[in-house]
Amino acid sequence: MQFLTWNTQGINITGSFLSNIANKFASDKFTKAFVPEVLFLQEAGNAEYAGCLDNTLYPCSWNPKPSFQGYQLIEGLKLSRVPYSGVHVAWQASLQGNERCSMAILWRNDRYTRSGLGGWHDGKETHRPVFWVELKTALQAPVGVFACIHAPSSASFTISKSYIDTAVEALQDAAKGGFGDQYILCGDFNVEASELEQHLGNGLTLLAPATMTQKSGGILDYLIRPTNWTPVNDAAASTNLVSSDHAQVRFIG
Repeated sequence: MQFLTWNTQGINITGSFLSNIANKFASDKFTKAFVPEVLFLQEAGNAEYAGCLDNTLYPCSWNPKPSFQGYQLIEGLKLSRVPYSGVHVAWQASLQGNERCSMAILWRNDRYTRSGLGGWHDGKETHRPVFWVELKTALQAPVGVFACIHAPSSASFTISKSYIDTAVEALQDAAKGGFGDQYILCGDFNVEASELEQHLGNGLTLLAPATMTQKSGGILDYLIRPTNWTPVNDAAASTNLVSSDHAQVRFIG
């Protein structure tokens, strides 16, 4: 499989997502024939999705006040002529806030259908939710549960790890409904990959690129998956920052 995660900083438009001219990679295996099955987007507040965002707000409990208490659907989107559907979660930390830190998941709808949708929130209004989609093939064979994370920034590793651990547990519970150990947690963890990897729970694997994903020099954007499920096994970060302080990260199998 192929995945992509990007904290777009609320600036990049849909046309930037798969641009190999803007998003430069050291190896062409991350550009040639790269058509991601799933995209995980953070700080996607200004993405216009080429006019394919439904204005209907579908209620949910995991995006509570002062945020918008719901999510929106994306239908009919094409990226490099490939059709995608998606879920956009508009998010704000206060009634006076902005939607820059909204999140989204897109998936190829010529290969997969969404069979479920869920999320988790830790009850702190300044923290974003973690949400996921359950995908199956057109013949209804389970593919996996795919979750997007934009963890809160904290000076305390203990606080950050507690947030991530609880999000993983919520995702594992969701995957038990017919997906087993087939789940992905992907996005901006706001924790250095090497530090989190040292404290990762049994049965989990962290897959990160070898080079920085944030202009500070840190590797903050990556994924966590069960060790016994390997839909992807290699990762790389763009060598060019495109209107964001985060590099785009691509994963391939």
